[in-house]
Amino acid sequence: MISQGIKSANNKDFKKSKSVFLQAIDTQPIRYEAYINLSNIYILENKSDKCIKILTNYLLKNKFNENIANYLGKICLNYNKKEDLRKLFQISNLSFDFYEKEKKYLFYLQGIYFEQNRDFEKAKKSFSQSIYCDNIFYKSYEKIFNLLEKNNDIKKLKLFIKIVNKNFKDENHLQTILFYKAVVLNREKKFQKSNDILIELTKHHNKNLYFFLKILDLQIKNSEQLKMFEETFSLVKKRNDIVYNLPENKIFKNKNIITSIKQYKKFYIKKNVIKIHKNTNSYDDSKLVFLIGFPRSGTTLLDTILRTHTNIAVLEEQPYLLDLRHDYFKKNHNNLLSILNISRNEKDHIRNEYFNKALKNIQIEDKIIVDKFPLSIIELGFINCIFPNAKIILALRNPCDVVLSCFFSSF
Repeated sequence: MISQGIKSANNKDFKKSKSVFLQAIDTQPIRYEAYINLSNIYILENKSDKCIKILTNYLLKNKFNENIANYLGKICLNYNKKEDLRKLFQISNLSFDFYEKEKKYLFYLQGIYFEQNRDFEKAKKSFSQSIYCDNIFYKSYEKIFNLLEKNNDIKKLKLFIKIVNKNFKDENHLQTILFYKAVVLNREKKFQKSNDILIELTKHHNKNLYFFLKILDLQIKNSEQLKMFEETFSLVKKRNDIVYNLPENKIFKNKNIITSIKQYKKFYIKKNVIKIHKNTNSYDDSKLVFLIGFPRSGTTLLDTILRTHTNIAVLEEQPYLLDLRHDYFKKNHNNLLSILNISRNEKDHIRNEYFNKALKNIQIEDKIIVDKFPLSIIELGFINCIFPNAKIILALRNPCDVVLSCFFSSF
């Protein structure tokens, strides 16, 4: 039946294919193969909800099945179905007290889920659990290496490198392990030793451009510390040229942002802003502050200083308002003039959605809220339309420092 269903699917006869897979499920409801094939058809038909439902029902009715659970987890993650993903973790009885080899991939997915939600401690715990379930599951090592480096947990990073060294002989795996050894040496200020490893890696590195970029980033840091300034500039230019030519970056046209700024400067004049404010409610949002500036102007340093004050809450750097701005203009055919006629309801919707998203995990009480997103500087006109009483902090830095710092930064 499954062979017949697959054959029908290959011939694009999804109706017959689904019928056969459902018949196979009725014949042997415990077998997992027909469920996965049926869910594939739903994915091809852009019916991800149906796919998730049939796989979830299998797990609820039958005992845990690694193939079903893993496939369901991938679908939930790919389609950003966070609620369904949480449900999967719950019905799979993921526990940090038991090491079950068949649950290694689910713990790996759970780690990705926590990382996406910026809960890095739980993410580290999940990736660790995945490794405890199966100490040769390499994907979780890569993830935890990256997390420990980002969080500067060098002691644990050294420990995991020691563990992983015993278990892997694959050349690609060994290159990654060597890279993180170089990271440890860099953090221990052994810049020359770190650089020696990286030079060897660049000779034998695989064709993975993204891995090569990580090598270059670390080489740049080492070279600068070793005061090899000409080589540092050369490495930075090499890295930037590669990043600029990555396929995903080709979609960005640098003229677009300049065009937008020119249009904004013509549009957001006093006469238009007064007209917009006349049409809308005006709330007292004087305790809302937008911290803006050109990238590398010191906004992060200012953020660090401000968040030490007990009466200030600084938001995570997320494009809360920019996303809502894009949604608004998308509905209005990207017509900038449409904001002249923005209704009170539309403005209130944007304002309420902003606070719902931005303050979701923050106890605000009577605190001053600082939204730090430097490139909101471009959207000052839109900010003023929605939050006319909000404060603006503009971070300024010597333009030569800013340009040099941007050149060196890995965006």
